Amino acid sequence: MKGIGSTMILSFIVAVAIIAGTIALVVRGVKTAVASERHSTIAGFVLILTIGLIAGVWLGVFGEFKINERIRIQGAPVPLVIFVLEDQNWTDFVKPPTVSYLCMVANALFPVGVFALLWTLFESRLGKHKSTTQI
Repeated sequence: MKGIGSTMILSFIVAVAIIAGTIALVVRGVKTAVASERHSTIAGFVLILTIGLIAGVWLGVFGEFKINERIRIQGAPVPLVIFVLEDQNWTDFVKPPTVSYLCMVANALFPVGVFALLWTLFESRLGKHKSTTQI
């Protein structure tokens, strides 16, 4: 029972970190897109965020992954439900609603943050390349 409580706390901390990191990355990406003053850059960033959110909901909330023959999880990177095969029956371990919903949001936003980070790195690299070629 002690392990279950620490797992809930760890899930809560990881979910909050993912949400905070994603917000920071999206804000930085928005600032970069707006600073470029190109409509295609802004539209591309919004498209990347939309694709990330779709992937996050699909894999992070509804995705079910087989860890081994006895364990499956639903949701990634923070498992929402853990299924364990005990004898012939699957037993599910579900988090309390507060933690579960927070983890669900974190899972949906995780790809958004990754895509925003990659887009920002690509844009900054592209911007440096353009500035050196214009000189």
